[in-house]
Amino acid sequence: MGDTLGPGWTLSGGRYRIDAKLGSGGMAEVFRAYDTKLARTVALKAMRTGLPFDEGYPVRFRREARAMAAMSHPHVVAVHDVGEEPVPHIVMELVEGRSLADLLHERRALPVTEALGLAAQVLAGLAAAHARGLVHRDVKPGNVLLTADGTAKVTDFGIARAVEGAGTVLTRTGLLIGTPHYMSPEQVQGRPDLDGRSDLYSVGVLLFHMLAGRLPFEADSGYALGYLHVTTPPPTLASLGVTAAPAAEAVLARALAKDPALRYPDAEEMREALRHAAEAVPARQSTAVPPRPPQPPPVTVSHGPTSYGPASHGPASYGPASHNPASYGPASHGPTSYGPAPHGPVAPGPATRVRQLLVAQVIALFLWLLGGQGDVSGVAVLGALGALGIAGPGLWVSCSALLGRRGPNTGSLRTQAIAGTAVHGAVLLLFVLAMLVLAMFPHGL
Repeated sequence: MGDTLGPGWTLSGGRYRIDAKLGSGGMAEVFRAYDTKLARTVALKAMRTGLPFDEGYPVRFRREARAMAAMSHPHVVAVHDVGEEPVPHIVMELVEGRSLADLLHERRALPVTEALGLAAQVLAGLAAAHARGLVHRDVKPGNVLLTADGTAKVTDFGIARAVEGAGTVLTRTGLLIGTPHYMSPEQVQGRPDLDGRSDLYSVGVLLFHMLAGRLPFEADSGYALGYLHVTTPPPTLASLGVTAAPAAEAVLARALAKDPALRYPDAEEMREALRHAAEAVPARQSTAVPPRPPQPPPVTVSHGPTSYGPASHGPASYGPASHNPASYGPASHGPTSYGPAPHGPVAPGPATRVRQLLVAQVIALFLWLLGGQGDVSGVAVLGALGALGIAGPGLWVSCSALLGRRGPNTGSLRTQAIAGTAVHGAVLLLFVLAMLVLAMFPHGL
């Protein structure tokens, strides 16, 4: 589709005329278009064709549009229309401004009150979506649009899936989609029961990024990032030399909890916690981002998750905090505590690293031989092995390399479960292998 649609094309029987391309993603392209019927400029997201998605993807695309069109909220990009010809497409409100990703690239970090206010606006939009049973699944700076007056609008619910009880299950393909830097531990593990708390974790990563000017975790592959999200506590802002109110640290601690049950129960309660944190910020305080240190090497086979490089953004420069007031929900009384950042394990010796690499390559080979295009069960099993202490980043990196999923900035991590008994066979074989490793190395690798 990317080679066919462009300026001058019309869709929906000539109603929408494409004027310019605005951007593209893994599943769709976005254009500036003109609605000839209502005489207004709109954004048009057109679904890519020819990609290796299952037959249910167009249905999920249309269902997303219907769910979004039914929702109207000042902090969510409005959906106006949906069409099928010549390709499935969604017609949306055109937001004149820039993305939060652009803002962070320019300024690296934001003053505390501005960051808290933007996070609160994002949570306001997510709360409305969660109330309708929608989980965004890809909250990140690029999906937060900022208007000229500082209003934040959440966009691109393209991978959102309705969370239904007795209703129709939208998909059983085991598809895991998202941006590894912002994915929750349960999303990394491919758990099918994601709820709004997964988005709250992503907002926590987003807030950390806005305050610290870098991400809590960095690695050289999506699998290695997934391992860190599942197993490694994030650093505190204080440990990075960033000045922020203790209440802001507490919000991050709870939002970034590995266990969803330990996070805020919903977006409204997290917004209330942000309101209290903003009230505790001194009037003249702003984020003090330390000088950028030399970037350490990304996570590799021979090192544990002990240090992470800064995000690659431009130098910091701070303007006034946004004057657009954020709205907050009912009060939150949940516990919020934030301990010191862990120092990580001591680097293993050469013999230990050889054994780790051997185990990693054997498990990766099993995944590959069993048809593994990076199956969800494999991701979950790797997380389980890591929790048992017999797998580290080396295993994730090895699997990533063998399965062709390398690259820290690919933008998404997609894994497809192997159909039928192959999944169970893979899990069984990996379980047997894990037991053999435990028997051979009872004290760990």
